[in-house]
Amino acid sequence: MVVPGNIRSSVSQGCHKLIKQGAYLIDSVDDVLDILDIKHKIGRTPGNAKDKPKLDISSEEQIILDYLGWEPKQVDQIVQAVDLNVSRVSTLLTILELKGIVKQDFGSNYLRIQ
Repeated sequence: MVVPGNIRSSVSQGCHKLIKQGAYLIDSVDDVLDILDIKHKIGRTPGNAKDKPKLDISSEEQIILDYLGWEPKQVDQIVQAVDLNVSRVSTLLTILELKGIVKQDFGSNYLRIQ
């Protein structure tokens, strides 16, 4: 089983090679459960997972999320792209991190996790 990576990232070459060789492509927990045939053992069926409550996202937070995407980006890149000052971007990133929507990766890199 393999989780695919970004097609533009050199660190994804290994997982993509495994997929080409026949590994199962995984993009959700349901894929793993299907492959292992264990859905019935833990009582999961498609659609019975509780929906997460909708988080209130401000328009400024949404601008950052729209730019951020799923690849890590440095704070400086975000500041340049969203036309907000570094203090405001840092505050918004902290709020989004507390909401569980983004996470700080190595150094000052942020990526979307939700």
